[in-house]
Amino acid sequence: MLNRLRTIWTHQGGLAAVEFAFILPVMLVLFFGIVETSMALGAKASVTSIAATAADLVAQESTVSDADEQNVFSAASAILYPHPASSTDSKGVTTSLLKIVISSIVYDKDNPTTSGKVAWSDSSTGSGARTVGSRYTYPADAINPGNTANLVDEGGSIILVEVTYNYSSPTAQTVAGSWTMSSSFITRPRQVAQIARS
Repeated sequence: MLNRLRTIWTHQGGLAAVEFAFILPVMLVLFFGIVETSMALGAKASVTSIAATAADLVAQESTVSDADEQNVFSAASAILYPHPASSTDSKGVTTSLLKIVISSIVYDKDNPTTSGKVAWSDSSTGSGARTVGSRYTYPADAINPGNTANLVDEGGSIILVEVTYNYSSPTAQTVAGSWTMSSSFITRPRQVAQIARS
């Protein structure tokens, strides 16, 4: 009897299969975690790039028309590839996953160091644009240290681009669903003090 127990104790025929059964779930989680993380970081980098590119394209103009805005929205949306800019459900209804809001913020004489006023604003989805005349409070990191100079000088303006993207991937959607990525970018017009909206 003692010899039989010793044989069972030292027998290792199924040890590799048992170890593999323990390691496989960990390896799968690591693999899909790395893939998902890299895809999410790529999408976030694209969202940041969209904000900077759209602001740069608009800042080069002296007047912006509806056609110019659509061209900027189309060019900026192309940066998001291979991630989808919209999704279509089973009923054929298309929903935009990407929203780009471009606004011109002008000098606010009531509070020039911390805010500006919206001169015009457009959204790629047709809704969610900033209200003309509303106040925009500058982000803390955009205000000059010690308030020695205003972000927007009297008669001047800045171009503000705000991007939001509802990111979801096929594997993470079942576990975590989708989450919203956002980025904003501020730049000054290059040719004129204030870009007109025609």
